[in-house]
Amino acid sequence: LTSATSTPAGAYKFTNLLSGSYRLGFSLPASYAYTKSTVGGDAALDSNAATNNGLTAVFALASAQTNLTVDAGYVLTATVTGWIRLDINGNGLAEPADTTGIAGVVVRVYDSLNNLVASATSDAGGNYSVPNLFPGTYTVTQVLPAGYLATTPLSVTVTLTNGSTGTANYLVTQPGGIAGRVLVDADGDGVADAGDTNGIAGVTVILRGTNGVNLATNLTAANGAYTFTNLAPGGYMVVEVDPAGYL
Repeated sequence: LTSATSTPAGAYKFTNLLSGSYRLGFSLPASYAYTKSTVGGDAALDSNAATNNGLTAVFALASAQTNLTVDAGYVLTATVTGWIRLDINGNGLAEPADTTGIAGVVVRVYDSLNNLVASATSDAGGNYSVPNLFPGTYTVTQVLPAGYLATTPLSVTVTLTNGSTGTANYLVTQPGGIAGRVLVDADGDGVADAGDTNGIAGVTVILRGTNGVNLATNLTAANGAYTFTNLAPGGYMVVEVDPAGYL
């Protein structure tokens, strides 16, 4: 029927309307979202614009009536941005060498009630952005990509205010492994010679950190082989427990 533009104070008005049924539609300014509709129980203070399209419910206007309670509330939305990068040395610190971004990583944003509200996928540079978020506190969670280990926490708490930008960054690393065999040294010279092919099964092999703490234990296979996999970059010690009857 007609339109109006709000004043700098946000006011608008339609005059000379006939009695009848009406509904209003409020446009959405850039960088804003519609606030929650018809909450609080006070018609003079709530927002009547639907959050999905800005339309009000149909309302009746009587002859000579003035209705000053049809309003729209807006929220200046916020954004979460960040990156997922390869942690070269696996120390959990973003260092100058850690510039390789990981593409295709999913990042999910949960509200304070643990509801999933948005998600994004990192681009070729490992960067992502989640716009159009309401102010509040969120948990931003990285879905760890296959073939990587996390060196920083998978979830970060971010508090957003009107129009703010929060940051949640993540480091991941590619795991390695340690493998070997326990063999019979036929001539006892301490060198793995061509003839030293008899593996010893069931030997305990312990993986320790550089601080001496045991991290994992394996038993050798029938051919004397053992493997430790999915290891983060760093220093390790491998300790063999001599089996009975051997030196």
